[in-house]
Amino acid sequence: CKEQSFTNVQGWMQDIQEKLEGTDCSPVVMLLGNKVDLADIQPEPKRQVTYRQAHQLAQRSNATFAEVSATSGHQVTDTTMELVVTLLAARKDAMDEALDLDPPSSDKPLTERLFCCS
Repeated sequence: CKEQSFTNVQGWMQDIQEKLEGTDCSPVVMLLGNKVDLADIQPEPKRQVTYRQAHQLAQRSNATFAEVSATSGHQVTDTTMELVVTLLAARKDAMDEALDLDPPSSDKPLTERLFCCS
């Protein structure tokens, strides 16, 4: 990851947090560091963004983090599947809560409870 790209991502993560402040939305966010295949060529000391820096940003932003390689395909399928499973679980939880026969936990309409961030 280039340092400028990482700086941009930090700003985007901050934007997400600011826009959702005071809401009950919990978006699923996954931060991916690409070009892990270059790790053999550029060991940790020469990397522009270290694994630790990226992992810490993900933790601060309540996101998951993984390193992938679009060139070699390393971890691309696994991280995509992880994201899909996480999204489906989040949607199921939202639907279960929205369709609960007990009085809703909020006065929001059903569509707003199902799609809180739309």
